[in-house]
Amino acid sequence: MPPIDTGALGLDASISIQPLTISHETAGEYSTAEFITKRQPGRRIALLWDLDKLNDAWVLGGGASDALRALQGVDVLFVDCNTWSTEGRGHITFQRLKQYVDVIRPLETVLIHLSGHEDGRGNPGFGWSNGEWEARARGAWRTDRASSSAHARRSRPPSAEQ
Repeated sequence: MPPIDTGALGLDASISIQPLTISHETAGEYSTAEFITKRQPGRRIALLWDLDKLNDAWVLGGGASDALRALQGVDVLFVDCNTWSTEGRGHITFQRLKQYVDVIRPLETVLIHLSGHEDGRGNPGFGWSNGEWEARARGAWRTDRASSSAHARRSRPPSAEQ
């Protein structure tokens, strides 16, 4: 997909917004829920939303897709992962995300849309606070030698966790 012309939208033309086409389970073969922003000169920031295991082929498959080339080496990657290890519908697990991060190689990864509810009571991820998600993610990043640092940001208010 071509970049969005931010100047034509009345926005700062020095900011580039590049949409990426990905697969999302319930949206058919392709959907756009991913964007890379870049300010010349400056850092590249990517948002991957609704990424699921159907994207394994272009991320983990060893290919050289345009989307993967655009993502590799971004400065900050914001990505949703709403479970630690249980496969759910339409979102990637933390365990699979670590594999994606090893290929994308961002400098920093910010986890968003965390819940752990699909992991189920008594399993890792379920009921964790932001602080526990972040501590566990950072520990797993170090242990598994993932290429970037991890931060966690829950998208639901703490009162909804009960």
